[in-house]
Amino acid sequence: MTGRIDRALAPDRFRAVLVALMAGVALLLAGMGLYGVVAYAVSRDARTIAIRMALGSTAGQTVTRVVQHVLSLVGSGVALGAVLAWAGHTLVAGFLAGVTAFDPVTLVAVAVLILAVALAAALGPAARASRVDPALVLRAQ
Repeated sequence: MTGRIDRALAPDRFRAVLVALMAGVALLLAGMGLYGVVAYAVSRDARTIAIRMALGSTAGQTVTRVVQHVLSLVGSGVALGAVLAWAGHTLVAGFLAGVTAFDPVTLVAVAVLILAVALAAALGPAARASRVDPALVLRAQ
């Protein structure tokens, strides 16, 4: 009897695995895109960062400033996404199996995961910005 039940659930499990894989790829691509945008923004603001460092800003303050800026933007997006998810939860209720249409635990877990990916994407360019030599940057521009 259990073999028959397992075969009956196989299409649903396959769809769930496929959706999870696609979500993982989407999260990876979002992280890579965010890394690229932050790296570009840091390179564009290299002169400002160099001036701040020449005036006494420490490497830790530089990293904190870049990461805070990224997390504030991503946090705004997460908040907007949560509001839209709450507003549209009845539209996707038919596609879900085993969870309610508005599951706060899932929403919080996804928000934390997105913020963690944003933090990881921001740390690389922020660390690179903190190692800039102000004299070289200011002479070059």
